[in-house]
Amino acid sequence: MALGSTLFEEIVFDQGQVANPNWSEYMVPSILDMPAGMSHSLVGEPTNDIPGVGETALPVVPPAIGNAVANALVVRIYDLPLMPEKILCAIVGEHQSLLS
Repeated sequence: MALGSTLFEEIVFDQGQVANPNWSEYMVPSILDMPAGMSHSLVGEPTNDIPGVGETALPVVPPAIGNAVANALVVRIYDLPLMPEKILCAIVGEHQSLLS
């Protein structure tokens, strides 16, 4: 769920109207987009109730992936999703500013 909003899902607006209202134009991840393996661990006391275990991991995914991109490519993207086009534009823009 967090990978979808971080890497794929984007609602595009054109003059206040949704420009991609169909599922064919709205990118959602499939099972093929998931990592081959995932692991998790819970931190807490055995007596604590942990409601909504799945949702507690959602807020950390966008900054973790964003930081990985920034560390690898030395450019930071500040809006989601982190699509290849945005990353390429940021890289090209960074190089243009270095050249001028």
